[in-house]
Amino acid sequence: MVLPKPEGKQNEILYLSDVDNIVVLGTAGSGKTTIALLRAVKMAKTYPNDKILLLTYNRTLIKYMEFILPDKPQNLVIENYHKFARGT
Repeated sequence: MVLPKPEGKQNEILYLSDVDNIVVLGTAGSGKTTIALLRAVKMAKTYPNDKILLLTYNRTLIKYMEFILPDKPQNLVIENYHKFARGT
């Protein structure tokens, strides 16, 4: 599978500032995970010498993200909150 193309409001969110904090709200299936992954990939490519961390709630979402992103940038780390908090 390949990473879906952004559509509608996703294009606006994708190109928001990289230094600001944003909160993306939406119902299940609205594209929150997709836009988070798109932004993380964009940032990983924009800042190749920095490590980019994408935190998600559970391992199922990590597996989904890895499935739709077969060529993950080397500097992109995808973890769930629990693993990040434990530091393992």
